[in-house]
Amino acid sequence: MKNLAVRNTAYQFFIGEAPELLLIIESGLLTLQQERTPAMIHEIMRAAHSLKGGAASVGLEAIATLAHRLEDIFKAFYDETVEIDSELQNWLLQAYDCLKTPLLEQIANGDFDADAALSSADRVLTQIEQRLGNALKEMNNHLPSTSDLGVDLVASIFEIDVAQGLARLADVLSNPQNYEVAGELRAQAEVFAGFAQMLDLPGFEAIAQTSLAALNVHPDRALAIIQLAITDFQAGRTAVLEGDRAQGGSPSAALVALAQAAPQEQAIEEAVSLEDLFNTPKNTSESDTTPPIESFAIDPNSLRSDPPQQKIATIVPFPSQNKKNEAAPPAISIKVDLNRLDRMNNLIGELAIDRNGLCLQNEQLQKIVRELRQRLSRFRDATGKLQELEQTSLELDSLALFQNVLEEMMQVEEAVEDITLVARQSHQTLNQNRKKITSLNDEIRWARMLPIGDVLNRFPRTLHDLSVKYQKPVDLKINGTGVLVDKGILEKIYDPLLHLLRNAFDHGIEPSESRIQQGKPAKGQIEIRARHQGNQTLIEIKDDGRGLNLESIRQKALEKGLLSAAAIAQMSDEQVIDLIFEPGFSTAPQANELSGRGVGLDVVRAQVRSLKGTVSVATSPGEGTTFTLRFPLTLTIAKLLICFARSTALAVPADSIEEIVSPKAYQLKESDGDRYLDWQENLIPVYQINELLGYNRLLPENPISPSLLAASAPENGASPLLVLRTERGFVALEIERLGSERDLAIKPFKGAIAPPSYLYGCTIWGDGSLIPVIDGAALIDYSLANGMTKTVSLTANTAPTILVVDDSITIRETLTLVLQQAGYRVLKAQDGWEAIAILKSNPQIKLVVSDIDMPQMNGFEFLSHRRHDAKLAKIPVFVFSSRSNEKHRKIALQIGATAYFIKPSIEDELLDAIVKLLGQPKTERSIQKQAA
Repeated sequence: MKNLAVRNTAYQFFIGEAPELLLIIESGLLTLQQERTPAMIHEIMRAAHSLKGGAASVGLEAIATLAHRLEDIFKAFYDETVEIDSELQNWLLQAYDCLKTPLLEQIANGDFDADAALSSADRVLTQIEQRLGNALKEMNNHLPSTSDLGVDLVASIFEIDVAQGLARLADVLSNPQNYEVAGELRAQAEVFAGFAQMLDLPGFEAIAQTSLAALNVHPDRALAIIQLAITDFQAGRTAVLEGDRAQGGSPSAALVALAQAAPQEQAIEEAVSLEDLFNTPKNTSESDTTPPIESFAIDPNSLRSDPPQQKIATIVPFPSQNKKNEAAPPAISIKVDLNRLDRMNNLIGELAIDRNGLCLQNEQLQKIVRELRQRLSRFRDATGKLQELEQTSLELDSLALFQNVLEEMMQVEEAVEDITLVARQSHQTLNQNRKKITSLNDEIRWARMLPIGDVLNRFPRTLHDLSVKYQKPVDLKINGTGVLVDKGILEKIYDPLLHLLRNAFDHGIEPSESRIQQGKPAKGQIEIRARHQGNQTLIEIKDDGRGLNLESIRQKALEKGLLSAAAIAQMSDEQVIDLIFEPGFSTAPQANELSGRGVGLDVVRAQVRSLKGTVSVATSPGEGTTFTLRFPLTLTIAKLLICFARSTALAVPADSIEEIVSPKAYQLKESDGDRYLDWQENLIPVYQINELLGYNRLLPENPISPSLLAASAPENGASPLLVLRTERGFVALEIERLGSERDLAIKPFKGAIAPPSYLYGCTIWGDGSLIPVIDGAALIDYSLANGMTKTVSLTANTAPTILVVDDSITIRETLTLVLQQAGYRVLKAQDGWEAIAILKSNPQIKLVVSDIDMPQMNGFEFLSHRRHDAKLAKIPVFVFSSRSNEKHRKIALQIGATAYFIKPSIEDELLDAIVKLLGQPKTERSIQKQAA
């Protein structure tokens, strides 16, 4: 892979996916001897296949080689004559270990001895290959059957390709003056012969070969031959679609007679064959039964029939691995194990996800019922008008039939009413379920909390010691010690609170003499107060000291070179206060144990942000300063507002939003290229969410679930603004569209890759969509601190859209990155079913790149299904598979693939072919906009 960044990203996907694939193989091998089914064989073969493709795509050639040999071995088990005894099972597990050991070593250490891995595996693999013998050789050209892959390829070809060929021959027969009749018949018979050879249907091949022989003997009777051939081909097609997979019909006596007017052997030798093309020995046989010749009349449209229902092979789940229960550490101050509460919390989140899925389904059901009722209403109106007609104008039989139809429709209306009643009852049950889950979540949330007094009650002694040591009398008042805080937060807020307490003592409280001169009590006062506000916990540290000296802060910022004098002069008081959170900032003239040591309030802000909290400051000269810390009560289930950046859904906690504004034109101001919102008699800055996210590429154009779009767009066409409170004051976040507001479970990200500070985690929508949950205020602060990138796309509406379909996350995401870097928009699907749904809802898709081996609906079935939809059939499909077998390639091309590429050729032939088909998209320009 040429692009190092893409390779590194692909490698991360691969090492994340590989352990799961290894587990599938191991579980399958352990149960294969007892529960051998084609579906299970396909499952472990697909896992090895995905490992092979993923390893090859990231340059782990030795791993790819081992996985490839294992895949071929697994493929041999399609042959039911191969016996899997205990000895062979042990060898298979040893071979699996030869793949697993170096792969896990690569994941753990980033390297392994490739030569040693190949050498040690070769002995075991060779033993197995020798044991399998001919079965392994024969399976190298094996094409999985209908039960193996869940798609009837024979039926697919006969439904579409053979029907199209017969329709053309029928047109030739109807309009012979427009065609070269003999040439048309010869060309189509050769194609049909190739199909028959490939699909092992000797009877259908015999019809084609006999037609060619008859044409060679009687070139002047082409019309009569084509008429007989169409009849025989149509009979063979009907037999195949009805289930015949052994013959595919046979040539009629009349067609055979025409072919036998000269020696049959010579005629067949002179006929053009497709043997060179398909490289398969011909197996021609004729049936003794010959259908009678009937009067010929063919409607080309009758050659198309509705596809029979295909039964998808059931994938047998592998047994779950029972993990040993590890002894959890005893709870410190509660009598319920905290780990158990965490698991219960997660289960509640899962219940909430399931409930939202049921709600979505219920909404869809009610929508269908409403549409059905509307149609019935229209039908009732139409029948009412018919009843008004004079009965004498209708025949008695027609009246009876009409009456029967009315009675049937009345019964349908009654059924619809029953469905409506059930839907309403289901809706009520879901509402009750929602309330119960919410109550249960509240109970579990409070059960895992501890009183904040456990931390706050440690501060009186600390402040007493400071007062004695520095001879500065200060009283500490603590309120809200009974306020409950999540144990995970409680364990981490001691340090930031201690830092703020010491800061208030040193910077805030004046010496006694100074306080007396100001008319204040000699003893200073510091108050720590905790309380709940909505879905947040607030902790305030307030002193009655001198307050922040803003001029001193400005002078110190100038001395340290943080800003120019001109910039400082233009800063508001809020911006000046925010400077105290700069790293290493301190106004203390001399360093001591409390201040001036270069460890400033930036540490406090960082610690609070790590808990998804915020810090704000309010100060009044001569009266004191208040630091307010805000923390979320819990992030298990929260009320989230769905919004959109282009078509990408994002979720924002509802309690973090002060107000949602649909701005009028007069409310938006502009100054020096920046926009402001006139809100509550204040001008607050407006930031566009796409600019803040700072992507240098187009956001993916994902299909939008209708259930996400509960909120209608503003009538004035203005983008909605979310007014948020940040540590710098109020700001407005501009989004492109509002969605639904729901109580949703938030899943935190794993710790392998640290997410940005503005991400809480992700939530799962009812239809299974993953939606990132962002802290809007933290996103703005993060962007301002790091500089914003405003992306201006030159091709926002013209970049071709490509759909990537692959069950391997490594290949899917890697190919997506490569195509996005080339300038294309990319949508993603993990199997054929999902691809069909995305194609139907995204008509802008110009190309599909699909794998073959996928669960649910594989690539062959996807191609076959796609051909039954006239619109989808027009979209070109590139098959991108590690299946290098020639028969796989021919089948894919025959049932609709535009081209066939063998992995890994991501940056070479495949990309070149895409550029040739769609053209090279224009590049994008990125303009850096630094925050003032």
